[in-house]
Amino acid sequence: AQKTLEALENMTKAESTDIQLKQNVLAMECNHTTDSLLIKAKELAAMWSQGASYAEVAEAGEPYGIRSPFFANAIVARYNRGDSMDVELDTLVIGDEVAICTAPNELFDTNTVFVEENAPYEMTMTFGYSNGYRGYIPSAYGWEYTSYESDCCFFLPGCGEVIQDTFLSMLDELTRCILAR
Repeated sequence: AQKTLEALENMTKAESTDIQLKQNVLAMECNHTTDSLLIKAKELAAMWSQGASYAEVAEAGEPYGIRSPFFANAIVARYNRGDSMDVELDTLVIGDEVAICTAPNELFDTNTVFVEENAPYEMTMTFGYSNGYRGYIPSAYGWEYTSYESDCCFFLPGCGEVIQDTFLSMLDELTRCILAR
């Protein structure tokens, strides 16, 4: 945290800070094999349409984290979107020391730590829940174990690694652009 504060202070003192931005939209393959979530969401949506109360639907959806009929309907709608969902990734490089990577997902720590440790910048930060929300992105390791996140993920195993590799590729491209100046 101290290094972050020092870098931000130095940036504000500089007369001209070089800022580079790169955006990439990936069509991530959806995982239609997480049937337990879809089946439960359809069941709860049917309960709601048959006149069940909000509390009854929320109680029935609790083991899956579905707290409302609206969330159940959103899950059913997402599964019906097709075979892929766009995921917007952004990288921002400030000067030659600071990089920020953002995704509209909740990435597993193993993926964010990998990006931060392998990025060509002294201080690299990875943020989720940016520019919307597209659900959980478990790491390949996270898929090996049944968890809430892997059960309700809309994406195929390995998507976390695709995102981490894309972030590193975007950062490398920005580095080449900066060095070419």
